[in-house]
Amino acid sequence: WRRKVPVRSATPHPGHDPNRTIRRMVRIWTELAEMLEEGKGRTDRLVVGHGPDGDPHLHITGIVPIHALWSAAPILLLDATPQPEILAHWFGQMKHVAVYAAEPHLVLRQCNDRSWSKRMMLGGGSVSANGAARNNRARLARLIRETPGGAPGGLLLITYKALIGTLQDEGALPEGVSTAHFGALRGLDAFGGISRVIVVGRPLPASSDLAAMTGALTRNRDDAAVAAQFRRMITDAEVEQAIGRARAVNRDAGSPVEVLVLSDACLFRPAERLPVSAVWRDETPFERMIARGGVAFGSGTLAARAYPALWKSEQAAAHALRATTQKSSIEICKEGFWVVSIRRKRSRHSNIAVVSPEHAEPRAAVEALIGPVEAFDILSAPSSDRADAASREAISGTARKACRSELKPVPLRGAQRSTAWCNAAIAGRKGPSLRLHGWARTRAPPGNRGPPGRKKQCSRRTEDQIE
Repeated sequence: WRRKVPVRSATPHPGHDPNRTIRRMVRIWTELAEMLEEGKGRTDRLVVGHGPDGDPHLHITGIVPIHALWSAAPILLLDATPQPEILAHWFGQMKHVAVYAAEPHLVLRQCNDRSWSKRMMLGGGSVSANGAARNNRARLARLIRETPGGAPGGLLLITYKALIGTLQDEGALPEGVSTAHFGALRGLDAFGGISRVIVVGRPLPASSDLAAMTGALTRNRDDAAVAAQFRRMITDAEVEQAIGRARAVNRDAGSPVEVLVLSDACLFRPAERLPVSAVWRDETPFERMIARGGVAFGSGTLAARAYPALWKSEQAAAHALRATTQKSSIEICKEGFWVVSIRRKRSRHSNIAVVSPEHAEPRAAVEALIGPVEAFDILSAPSSDRADAASREAISGTARKACRSELKPVPLRGAQRSTAWCNAAIAGRKGPSLRLHGWARTRAPPGNRGPPGRKKQCSRRTEDQIE
């Protein structure tokens, strides 16, 4: 401190502060004195390294002590996620009292099968990692779309700041979804009316950062117990802070809240565990087509024509449809979709399509994607409750005529496997039997057979007829 000079005194070099390094030098000598007083041969608060220019530097770390006037008075610390072992380095002996508030109107679920790390969601480093991250973001977008926000609060997404920006750039966040990111959660009180919360990922410090913080606190970078406390404070406590943004302790029966945590963080409270398959799956071709155009086609040819951004070729669309186990038309009808039969010009066979109930005119929705159609028949209209007899009556005569021979579910092999829905598995069966997979034309009953060679011809054209 004897080096300190008055600020108003003249300096030999304009713009140069002669007192700039005094505080740093005081910290260095003070740390060396404390190290010698404690009888230690080393301290990790002073580390010799290299700066950006390659020259040797002395890196100084440490903690700022609480002023003696404050530490002499009684202190009350209130924190939802404290780490007493770390706080003890400032406050010494403390009495830790845990108070648990009842949250009867909170439904907390966690899927901890994966980490949902930044690399998993944002990629980086390789083309394959970026592609996998893009697929994971698509799965997250599907989960957000399928999670009803409810009234009046809506849905809150808490995750990495960079991930929120990427989802917004990709248009994956529906309108009305609120967002918050790790590192800026404490003190937020604006989401007390949110009805559902999705927490994705967890902040994870690098091992070098943990070692630096541990060395600054204890002078020993290798103290594993303190490093574990720091990691719990940064990772697990931050996820707990995310859960607390919903203010579940203030909820009543009229305003419950549901929180879904997609993270391998260790929570401070019990949660219902969910398997990853329950919340994290790929969009089926049916869902991708409905989400983008409101119409799903069972033919790879029509799907590629209607959605060139999803599939580059007819073969790619047909392969995607083959690799997916689709729903039956009975399930689709229960979900309230239009099920229609269409036939384009110069086409000998009809195809099945499913139209979202958002379209009041299903034919116009179909023709907007694939162009004019020559034949269009509504097989079933959006209705949640419909008897089997009424369903059979809704089947048009054209669709009945397209299926003269009996159709039965049989295992398909090789090229005979269906790519999507069978065109006319309707007649002679109880209720609507438009299956989306696993149907093939079989031989008609005796006395009702077609011309010679029909069976062989149908076998060769099974794939084409189904498409």
